[in-house]
Formats: sequence, C-alpha cells, structure tokens
Amino acid sequence: MKVNKLRILTGGDKCNADCPYCITKMVAKHVKKPSMNWKRFSTACNYANRSGAATVILGGIGEPTLYPECVTETLEALMPYDFPIIEMETNGSLISQDKYNKQLREWSDKGMTTIQISILNYDSETNIKTMKLPYYNIGRLVSKLHDYEYSVRLSCVLFKQGIESPQQLEELINYALKQKAEQLIIRPVTKPYNPTGKVLEWVKAHELTEEDKESLRNYLDSKGERIHKVGEEIVYDVFGQTVINAEPKNYIPIEEDEKQLTLFPKGTIRYDRRYKGSVLL
Repeated sequence: MKVNKLRILTGGDKCNADCPYCITKMVAKHVKKPSMNWKRFSTACNYANRSGAATVILGGIGEPTLYPECVTETLEALMPYDFPIIEMETNGSLISQDKYNKQLREWSDKGMTTIQISILNYDSETNIKTMKLPYYNIGRLVSKLHDYEYSVRLSCVLFKQGIESPQQLEELINYALKQKAEQLIIRPVTKPYNPTGKVLEWVKAHELTEEDKESLRNYLDSKGERIHKVGEEIVYDVFGQTVINAEPKNYIPIEEDEKQLTLFPKGTIRYDRRYKGSVLL
C-alpha cells in the first residue's frame, strides 16, 4: 500500500465555526488541550516516510488554531522526518488576528509550508455569515500569509445557494487569481460519515445535483487544461490559476494502492479516516 500523505489530527474536535454541513456538530467537544500519543506519532511518520509520502496535513475534525501550542509541538516533532510539504487546514478566523502573528512566524520557521483556508464564499461577509464566525477579510489574510512566506490554498465547498454555477465558479477563480492564492480547491458538499439530524437535512436540501456537477466539470474542461491527477483530485490550469476539483470517489475512482494515512491523537492509525474498519494500528 502506497501512502501519499500523512494526516495528523491536530487540536482535537472543537471548532469555533458552525458550518451547517459539518460533522463537528455530531461529535463531543473537548475543552481541554488534546494530548498526542507520541510513540504512535513516530510510528506513523516512519511508515509514511518509508511509503514515499511527501506531504503532512495538520487538521481534522476541529479547528487546529484553537490550540496553537499543539500545532507548535507537532511541527517540532515532525522536524527529524524532513517532510518537504507541511500543510495546515483552518477556517482562518483566528490567524487573521494580530495576536497570532508570532505563531505564524514560528510555524513558518519550523517547517510549515502551506495554509489551506476553508471558505464557503469568496465574499467575506457571506462567508463568515454562513460559517457563523467573527468577521475577517479573506483577501487581507491571504496577503498576510504571503508576508510570512506561506503558500495559500483556498478550499471552497460548493452547494445550492452558495457557489453552484459555472458563472459563480469563474468569479471564484478570478477572485483567487486577484488574491494571488497559489491554489484553489473546490468540492461539492457531501453527506458526512454516519449523518444525523439537522446536518443531514441541510445537506439534502443544499447538495448539488448530478447535472450541476456535470456543468461545473464541463466548465473546467472547456476553460482549463487538465495537468495532473492525484487520487480523487483532478488539477487544472484555468486562466493561470491552479484549480483542484476534488469530487467524491463515485466520479473519480480512488487508486486502491494509494492512501492517506491518518493519525488520531490517542494513537489510532487508519488508512481511510472515513471508516473505523480501516485501522492499521
């Protein structure tokens, strides 16, 4: 089994956002700083290294920047393994604040290369209203992260009454170009694992139809050039902007010998975090 990425669930399952489709609504929220099983951490890093993984992703169910000390500890622990690309997933609200500037510099110095900002719209007002976050300006955050020498990936979830049409997608791509974001990743909203209650109801009411998805694929194929494929993801060049289409596996088959290893804080290692039966250790 080839491992192309190592995901480390950093910061537990607590989040300061309230996205209507998110599984965080369905898990217990831990207030205390989460602890890491460092023995299994070493095992996961060694396994990923020997399997050829070049990328480590910090993030998971919750918002990692709620526990900046956990991010720092994880980066320090990763140093001996010399992974060339270390990414963090975040909703961006906390690191937009000046009080996080020291951590942003420190994380960059300790090897973090990329920050992925999760958004629901390129319009900052619409974005924070949907995510139920305090206001911050997406463009200013991207510029700030560039000042600290990060590559920036905007990650946008597509849904009805959000970004759903080729015209809106083109506006999103042009926004990413204007902000000089290195990458833009798009993914249709999908039902979370074992969905229940209001989360499931919201997704059912807002998920894109197959016709919607087809029109977006056709737009990317007509306006862009396919330049790469990684697992589920097809990478395009559209007007000079890197656009990654990350649809569910029913459209783009997963290469069965290429997996993303996931380390849970208590030490469980899975080769597919969606399924409890995918335990490696």
